[in-house]
Amino acid sequence: MTVDLIFWIAALFGTGLLLISFIVGEVLEGVSGFFSDAIEGLADALHFDFDATPDIAGVAGGPHALNGPTIFAFTTLFGWGGILARSFGLGALGSSAVGLMSGLAAAVLIYGFYRLLYNQQSDSSYQISDLIGRAGECTVNIVPGSMGQVHVLFKGSGRYVTARSAQTINAGETVVIKKATGNIVEVAKEDS
Repeated sequence: MTVDLIFWIAALFGTGLLLISFIVGEVLEGVSGFFSDAIEGLADALHFDFDATPDIAGVAGGPHALNGPTIFAFTTLFGWGGILARSFGLGALGSSAVGLMSGLAAAVLIYGFYRLLYNQQSDSSYQISDLIGRAGECTVNIVPGSMGQVHVLFKGSGRYVTARSAQTINAGETVVIKKATGNIVEVAKEDS
């Protein structure tokens, strides 16, 4: 098998997978998962932990560096970079180096894009205790000994929580969350 044939196979295979994944989208997530599973199986056989995604800039987790799109991008640019280098008259070693550098650059670029998208996600999870000290609006009247409801803005989203109070609080009044027990908050009028 000649070097040119290897470059053409990589270029066409990678380009085909990228085009199909672009056109089909979510349907090919299984293909990406298949390649990721195959790589993880190889990593397990070599006793290497790919699941340990490193902390980057203090952010834990994120996309895996060896996901389908980064592998497809590497394969595609390895092939096309090698073909381009051969067309300029470089030998097998030189064109392989150009293909390798092109593939690595593409994979790093795609991985960086995935990291950027991952870091832009908002985290909407919260603990009820995170609401202590926050102001909210009573939406269902609260009388001592019974439950009501308050609306609180937290992390850019409105949260409706069950509330109780030692005071009578009417709907529409502003309250401050003083305490959280289980899924219920204790509130008081803002001015008290």
